[in-house]
Amino acid sequence: MPVDYETIFKHVQQLNELIADGSEMETYCNGATFHPRSCVRLTIYRDGFVLDSGPFRGYVQQAGREFMRDLMDGYFPSELQSSYPEGVTIILSDQRYKSGLHERFFTGCGNKLQSRPSSSLSMTSVMSNTNYPQ
Repeated sequence: MPVDYETIFKHVQQLNELIADGSEMETYCNGATFHPRSCVRLTIYRDGFVLDSGPFRGYVQQAGREFMRDLMDGYFPSELQSSYPEGVTIILSDQRYKSGLHERFFTGCGNKLQSRPSSSLSMTSVMSNTNYPQ
């Protein structure tokens, strides 16, 4: 399934406008109070997406395809409907020129591993200094 990013961005903006007042009203028997509307962050990569701080989902996975298909068709994603029956603001992060797998799982700096123990520490000395239960 090819992902049409421009269509997704346009439809997310339209969905957000439908709930644009930014607050939810909770009524009581003697009044009402307003709460800020919930929001979720959708980070879109060239090979998948991340919803809030959840797992990376590739476009080749069934759940990932269904989520994107809902957005491309202009619908609020069905997987969010039970958690947010009144809708939720979707905050988009456009990372479509990056790989989500690389960004999510291979961050930070790397360290070169030595192929053998250094001369100051041998495997024999490590083993002899380790306390194993007898």
